[in-house]
Amino acid sequence: RKRTLAVGQCLLPLARLGFSQGSLGMQRLLALLDGLASVAARCDMGTQRLVAELQLRASQTLAESPKKLTDAQRLRLWRARAEAFSATGQPTKAVAVYEQLVEKSPRDAKLLRTAAELCESLNSTTGDQHAKSYWRRLEGTLKAGSAEWLDARWHVIHCCQRLGEKAEAEKLLKVTKLLYPDLGGNPLRAKFEGLDR
Repeated sequence: RKRTLAVGQCLLPLARLGFSQGSLGMQRLLALLDGLASVAARCDMGTQRLVAELQLRASQTLAESPKKLTDAQRLRLWRARAEAFSATGQPTKAVAVYEQLVEKSPRDAKLLRTAAELCESLNSTTGDQHAKSYWRRLEGTLKAGSAEWLDARWHVIHCCQRLGEKAEAEKLLKVTKLLYPDLGGNPLRAKFEGLDR
């Protein structure tokens, strides 16, 4: 923990210096973005927000020269921007970036889950519609009946309920209980039972 904080204390001033002088090359700037993400994962919320703001500044520098980036570098940049937008309280912008990422990597389960969770957090009809779509797509990448699949199915049903799609929610819940009566064990079963209330 102390070592991580020390790394963060060194990295943040260097990041500020690099961005202000525009002295870092593409590859170094991408590496710095990755380093900032690693530091943020182990810091308190205040530091995470500061790191996210630095990520946005770094990614903006890269975004201004998109033709110089390879496809792999562009994906790294988009991921960093999406995470930074989310961490700085800009979920709508984060969702827009995640839409581009999902388009490029439509079977990336981690990406689909993150996008779905972010859309749900918007607490809006549009957010729930997008979330439902992402959860559906995530279902398609997972083994039917697995705990991960059942969790995605729970979210699909939950989105249906929030959208007022009562008939679809009831049908999906009934079929899921019929095919997978164990419902993934205690924690998940309790969540499914909560859908009936």
